[in-house]
Amino acid sequence: MENRISGYAYVGRDSGGAPLIANDIFVMESARFHLNRTAYLTFDLFQRSVGPQLRVCVNNYKNCPYANPPLDSSIAMAQQEAEGGEASASSGWVLNQRVLLKKGVEKVFFVAGRLKQNLFMAVDNLRLESLDFEDYCGASKRR
Repeated sequence: MENRISGYAYVGRDSGGAPLIANDIFVMESARFHLNRTAYLTFDLFQRSVGPQLRVCVNNYKNCPYANPPLDSSIAMAQQEAEGGEASASSGWVLNQRVLLKKGVEKVFFVAGRLKQNLFMAVDNLRLESLDFEDYCGASKRR
């Protein structure tokens, strides 16, 4: 039996709570790990508003190979198809976003910003995949 945790991580601002500060950022940081071979970090992204920004940074905040795709649905969907991912403009979810993690990576940071009032972003289904898009952990056990 597979033991899975359900739910997703989201960040955003509603009309209540603390006052907005223009340069607020929100960071989700991985535990320290050591990647034995190159792999993809794959996840699903929810965004329905123009403006919010998500970057995925590797080992530090300066090495950020991923930025969320443009919201314009035709551009986002074409980009996803070109990169082998899937997009669903009507739901706001952009599926199978991929970040190449090279051997030796030790940290991953999800950095969200530009979240004005009533804007939200979410990530779900975070997983590691081998370069042939198989489950990285399962592939590691077979080696």
